[in-house]
Amino acid sequence: FVAAVDEDAVAPADAPAEERPPGGWVVAPRARARWLFSRVAGVVAALAGVVAVVLMLAVPGLRPDPLDVFFLDSAARSLAVVTLVTYVLAGVHELMHVMAAAATGVPARLRITRRLYFLTFETNLTGLWALPPRRRVGPLLAGMGFDAVVLLVALLLRAALVGPDAFLAAVVVVELSALVVQLFVFLRSDVYAVMTALLGCTSLDRTTRLLLRRSVRRLSDEQAATLAATPARDLAVARWYRWVHAAGYAVAAWFFVAFFVPSTWHLLVWVRDAVVVHGPTTWPFWEALLLGAVLLSPRVLTGVVALRDLAARRDVRRARVRPARRRARRVAAAPR
Repeated sequence: FVAAVDEDAVAPADAPAEERPPGGWVVAPRARARWLFSRVAGVVAALAGVVAVVLMLAVPGLRPDPLDVFFLDSAARSLAVVTLVTYVLAGVHELMHVMAAAATGVPARLRITRRLYFLTFETNLTGLWALPPRRRVGPLLAGMGFDAVVLLVALLLRAALVGPDAFLAAVVVVELSALVVQLFVFLRSDVYAVMTALLGCTSLDRTTRLLLRRSVRRLSDEQAATLAATPARDLAVARWYRWVHAAGYAVAAWFFVAFFVPSTWHLLVWVRDAVVVHGPTTWPFWEALLLGAVLLSPRVLTGVVALRDLAARRDVRRARVRPARRRARRVAAAPR
């Protein structure tokens, strides 16, 4: 009965290409370790987050510092390792969503996507809409629960002076960043999904963008019809949420200009200089290529995903235009 949720299409496998859900890997594993996703486990994960915050506030030596990510003898090696660690932790984060959904009997769809210019591993949990809102919250927060537990474990190991302290400090920065990013609801994060479920919204992001578009220019007939058919609950929430949405995009635009572009350019220049200075018969030459590939991989993958999305939108537009053209030809050829 649900056609789409925030423009994530829900359609049978034999539906036309333009009506099929976005690509990815469908995962419907057997329910395993249900206790990990029980109410008790949820309370433990919430307490882990609270205790982690208390520790960072109470113990100055455990407070994260942005420079903690540079824990090796060179900045490039440090950032390369941090990038790989981030990939692994993000992958397990999504696995928690999948396992939590499986515990409720709901399959998931995994894919690599993006939010603006940020590379994102995404678990599409549209099937959760078959459940009451409160039962959706657990699977939606399972990833953040994992991040909170890892953050607390790293802090406790540092406090007990167990393990490589410099590496654990870098893990703390990575996991704290992962949790903070989930608060960026304008990027349709986990917190956004929970918010829409509890507020009873179905297409909040689309409704918000249509309201913002209408405030600066006239909507097309199709967009106006979509907005007119929007549920009243979505419209009521979007009227105040649109300002959060707009402010978030403004901050993202500032970050893109102030940090993202300069850091990407700096990485490219560093790789170029290292390759030019050292010949292909030396280890620094190949190390620079390897580290550069790892460091630039999030940017490259984001660009590939952007091109994939652009091609998909073009295919959908073509699929919509063809039937209209066929109807127009039939009308023109009909006897009068």
